[in-house]
Amino acid sequence: MAEEEVPKMIAPEDDIKEIHSRLDEIERRLDFVWGEVYQRFGKRIGRDIGILYGLVIGLYLCMLYILLGVAFR
Repeated sequence: MAEEEVPKMIAPEDDIKEIHSRLDEIERRLDFVWGEVYQRFGKRIGRDIGILYGLVIGLYLCMLYILLGVAFR
């Protein structure tokens, strides 16, 4: 098996700078979009955890009220 060589290409420096600037812009946009996606996901998880904590505290207070109400009759 013969080793394959990597193709070589020569491009003008202006074209390379333009390509790099476009890639930087794409990367900036992707970072922004992924940041928004993760922020929405975090808000959703936070809401779900808050609902769960509210239910647990509400049930605890309900049980406490019932137990204390029965004890003081």
